[in-house]
Amino acid sequence: AQLFARNRSALSMSVGVHVRERDIREFTEDARGDRDAVRLGGWAAPELPLILQDQLTTLALSAEHVDVEGGPSGSAIGPVIRFSRLDPESVVIGAPFVAELEHRFGSISYTRAELRASRVLQLGAFAFGPIVDLSWSSSGAPEDVWPALGDEQRIPGLQWGEMRGKSRLVAGIDATTPVHGPHLRIRART
Repeated sequence: AQLFARNRSALSMSVGVHVRERDIREFTEDARGDRDAVRLGGWAAPELPLILQDQLTTLALSAEHVDVEGGPSGSAIGPVIRFSRLDPESVVIGAPFVAELEHRFGSISYTRAELRASRVLQLGAFAFGPIVDLSWSSSGAPEDVWPALGDEQRIPGLQWGEMRGKSRLVAGIDATTPVHGPHLRIRART
């Protein structure tokens, strides 16, 4: 739910509850397995647009119960601060800016940080989008918040959840050119 002030101020309030189940994929040389991680919780967050209307600042308080199959189980509460840019859906290269810091304490305590940035450069009919994507989680973080190189097609060709670890650094470049309506896109990541 999102609540807006009656006096037309820029402040809005986001509140909600969630139940989320995520598979933690495990890869071996011969097989792939998975374990379940279930989160049940809620959040409350004021959202403040910055001077430019395509940017959003969110400060949230989140509380949830975490249950990881074969791993930690317990409750966690803590703040999340997020700075992000809202890109139009028609952007075919690069990635929207996100800087996020989260700290949880309780029976499960951890810290998580994420930074993703890119810049689109136009050179004639071609557009290039260098990108950097950094994610880190502390040693107490449950595995379902560990970043993976395969998640969200960070590295093309990897499966979702492949190469999971406590930190991730991805750098790369996208290139595109229009081809009579649609775009031809090439993506390189390392």
